[in-house]
Amino acid sequence: MFKNIGFMITLSLAILLPVFANAPVTAITKLKIETKEGNLKLSDILSSCKEIAQSTSSRFVNLSITGKILNIKGKTYEIRYFSFEDTRSVMLLNTNFSSYIEKNNLLDMQSLTTMPLPGILFESFDFRRANKEDGVYFSMALRIIE
Repeated sequence: MFKNIGFMITLSLAILLPVFANAPVTAITKLKIETKEGNLKLSDILSSCKEIAQSTSSRFVNLSITGKILNIKGKTYEIRYFSFEDTRSVMLLNTNFSSYIEKNNLLDMQSLTTMPLPGILFESFDFRRANKEDGVYFSMALRIIE
């Protein structure tokens, strides 16, 4: 029985080794997406979307917010993503996003604008730019609809 297993392993290696040896090496490509200061502030989002303002911490993305259409400063935006999570339980229970932003003086935080593909423009906000290091994660992306 062991002779057959050894034979099967040897046969498998004999077949597969040349295949892997001649496999093309895939180059790692770096993707560079340029960002610049956007046209929105967090206060614009909070005043335009009560669902985001009243959202409480969750491990899950609130699917009822994704896809909402907002009109801010004469432009139309679609919310593509929103997440708000207290990973270290530092906030009082049921603290909403608006209260967290106000308490941490983030109302004037500017969005970042990116254009990942021609004709697709995103305004986004991210906890990393807030630099609070409190374990509270938030992130959102809004696509400008023309």
